[in-house]
Amino acid sequence: DGYWQNIKYFSKSSQSIKYIIKNFLKKNKKKNSNIFKTKKRKNNYVMVHLRFKDYKNKENLIKHGLLDKNYYLRSIKLINRLKKNNKFIIFSDELKLAKKKLSFLKNKIFFDQKTNSDPITTMYYMTKCNDFIISNSTFSWWAAYLCENQNKNVICPLNWFASKKYKKISYEKSWIKI
Repeated sequence: DGYWQNIKYFSKSSQSIKYIIKNFLKKNKKKNSNIFKTKKRKNNYVMVHLRFKDYKNKENLIKHGLLDKNYYLRSIKLINRLKKNNKFIIFSDELKLAKKKLSFLKNKIFFDQKTNSDPITTMYYMTKCNDFIISNSTFSWWAAYLCENQNKNVICPLNWFASKKYKKISYEKSWIKI
């Protein structure tokens, strides 16, 4: 219970926590996805996460808000400047809405969570990406945090909460806030 995207809660144990969670995810994933099945990973896989379902109800909309198309546009442009051969892997709890919101994006794959996986498997595949455009969701925060790529770029929302009355969260120092 609570918001577990604040590094101060576990900074002293972060390596142990990462090790335990990564092994759990690897061991408990159910299906292999064809997304990453290339002998040479010539593509730079970028996780893009959009969260809608529970954030659309009135209480959560006031508290969290929904990230707008501009956030994703700016984030994608930045990733394209930083890295080449980007392939965007779109993860969302509402695929139809994500397809509509990101219709402008080229070189994308939609990860269908309903047919491909359960949350554990989804998280596992999210952590296998090279770079991250996260939503204001603990789920995508942890995917970016657990990724072992030392050269990863993580783009995150400057304001995690729409409402100013909630505390700010902590990010890794290297994460880029938009």
